[in-house]
Amino acid sequence: MVVGDEMTFIVSPPGASFLFVDCSRTWKFICLYIRTSPPLVIFTASNSKNESQEREVKIIPNIEKYENHGLITGNSGDSVRPTVTCSPWNHLYTGESVTLICDIGSKKTSKDYKVYWFKDNTKISEGNPEFTISWTRSDVKDRPSVTFSPNYRQIFPGETMTISCELKSSTSQNQYYTWYKYKTELKNYGKSITIWKADRNHQGDYRCRKRSTSSPTSYPVRLDVDTDYYYKVILQTPPDIVEGDSPDMRCHSSPGYEEEKDTRFYKDGAIIQSSGHILHLPNVKKSMSAIYQCDKIFPNEDLFQAEETFVFVQDLFTSPKLKAPSNIIEGDTMTVTCDTRRSPLREDTDLKFIFYRNEQIVQKISSSSTYTVQSAQLEDSGYYTCEVRTPSGTVIKMSDTSYISITGAVVNKPHLMPSPNMAAVGDDIVLRCESTKGSLPIYYQFYHSHTLLGNITVHQKEAAELPMTITSLTMGGSYYCASYNDIQTQPQHSDEASVLVMEPVADITITTDKEGEDFELGESLTFNCSVQRGTSISFFWLHNETMVEQSSEIYHLQDDGKVLYIPSLQYHHEGTYRCHANNELSAKRNFSVQSEIRKVHILELSSIGRSIQWVMLGILLLLIILAVGLIFTYWDKVVSAGRCKKPPPTGVNTQQNNQDVDKPNTTSGTEVVYENAPPSCPATATRENVTVLYSTVRSSGETIQIDPGEETPETSGSTCIYHTVTAENITDPH
Repeated sequence: MVVGDEMTFIVSPPGASFLFVDCSRTWKFICLYIRTSPPLVIFTASNSKNESQEREVKIIPNIEKYENHGLITGNSGDSVRPTVTCSPWNHLYTGESVTLICDIGSKKTSKDYKVYWFKDNTKISEGNPEFTISWTRSDVKDRPSVTFSPNYRQIFPGETMTISCELKSSTSQNQYYTWYKYKTELKNYGKSITIWKADRNHQGDYRCRKRSTSSPTSYPVRLDVDTDYYYKVILQTPPDIVEGDSPDMRCHSSPGYEEEKDTRFYKDGAIIQSSGHILHLPNVKKSMSAIYQCDKIFPNEDLFQAEETFVFVQDLFTSPKLKAPSNIIEGDTMTVTCDTRRSPLREDTDLKFIFYRNEQIVQKISSSSTYTVQSAQLEDSGYYTCEVRTPSGTVIKMSDTSYISITGAVVNKPHLMPSPNMAAVGDDIVLRCESTKGSLPIYYQFYHSHTLLGNITVHQKEAAELPMTITSLTMGGSYYCASYNDIQTQPQHSDEASVLVMEPVADITITTDKEGEDFELGESLTFNCSVQRGTSISFFWLHNETMVEQSSEIYHLQDDGKVLYIPSLQYHHEGTYRCHANNELSAKRNFSVQSEIRKVHILELSSIGRSIQWVMLGILLLLIILAVGLIFTYWDKVVSAGRCKKPPPTGVNTQQNNQDVDKPNTTSGTEVVYENAPPSCPATATRENVTVLYSTVRSSGETIQIDPGEETPETSGSTCIYHTVTAENITDPH
């Protein structure tokens, strides 16, 4: 139960008691109905604070002042019976609220009576028959409970009763307990208290707890000992009855009146059972709350009637309330909660939940009290209810119907994803565009370089897909999409997405610069490889099905591998040739073509041909020798053109020169060098009976040359050409 829940109290006959939890206050409430004249009845509500910080509120109608045991007769002659009930239960959690209703059961209450509310004898309200009380919440866990054996809260004096303290989550072995009667601590530390012969002093409210200062205290349970011997028969009922229970009520005779003839049970004055002293109520419902009574007829025909007892069936759990966000935009997460509270007396009750929309199940039975839609759509709007039940279905409660409305939303920025984003000419691709939010229908547009490709409308939450076939390289490039709906007509544009398009290699051809397959030894040959279609192509060659390497010394690869050039065909060039071309779209997808085979055959020479070849080689060799001779002759003439324009210095030993023309002659620091002098030519000549050596002389870096073709007196009539003679230092002044 939460703040705002309604608690209903209806005044009951004497003896009815109800328990509330409060931590700080003690209250006394008085509910007063007054007729114009005279006042009919006054009801009081009083409470007292105890050590366990719980509150007991007794609703005590003062009907003993009037006749007919609670029947009140007004001036008009109509009779009313005051009763009191508490909804949903009479044990409340701290933090919950309760509404007290002062009710005398008359449909004319608001018209014929006036109500006053008093707190601690001070009037706090008037005119309204309902009064609401709220407390500050303080949760308590593992609260023990008090049980009776036999399970009745009313007994006669002299009878036996055992009162036990039951723990939920811990063992009771070797455990000590603290017991209270009202606010007084009892001198008993055991799990149970046994009253052997009950009397008036044993009557009251009993509570217990584990003997620990931090342990919670149980709710009080009242034991009534009927010392009013006016009644020879009492109706015994369990201390608490909760929905789904199957309690027994007993029509019990006082000692000395055990032998009865007949026993009858009444509900709201009507006989419901006329035999047996036990009334069994299976699987009780809230509707079974009523005033119960029994009587006995004894053998002497004496009739004894028990006092009327109001039996209140408490809620096992509160009626569920459906809770949902007040403003849900399409696409938002919607969480609907089925809110209920378990009875403090049945906190461990297992509950199951079912959710309905427009009377159709949207979430099957489960332990979850929430129903969640991750992305709410307009169709999620509707009338929702929830159902709470026990696993066996003995108690089932439905919430009120609540209408949940989903507000339409504008589309968000779409996302474009080409699949795949790399394609070859001839492939099929799909452009997928989606806005994750927005009311339906959503309109999509697809563009390639600002050219509209198509329009698609979707009527459910899914992406729009535009299939395409790549027909040319021009279909590569940037694509984008746009989306809008009826709420927002201004389109939202996606980011651009690129599609890479390539053309597979195809139609390969191999050609040569010479026709045929037979080629002469030594001639050149060029192969060309070409393709009609394809992008980013790689070429390679095979000779006798072996790949030609780029670094090969006997082949030349040119024009990015398209051309294979052989400058001089040799016998090892014979065989088959073919070219390969390939390109790839990805590491897992490539394209390859290969040309037809071209054969190369090197022709062998005949005997005549070989003779001609040797002759030609001989002629070529002779020409080379002749050319070399001519070159040396010409060079010899050029270098022999130098002549000496000064007389040779004195001190030159000419005799030695005549004797050894091939050796240099040096004297007095002068060095004379003969270069390339032919053996048949004398190294000297005679001039005026003096033997001299003619030469080009270098002295101090100066060079004097004589033209080889110029005749001098020394060389006149001679066929010899004198070559260069070098003297580095000539000191003879002559």
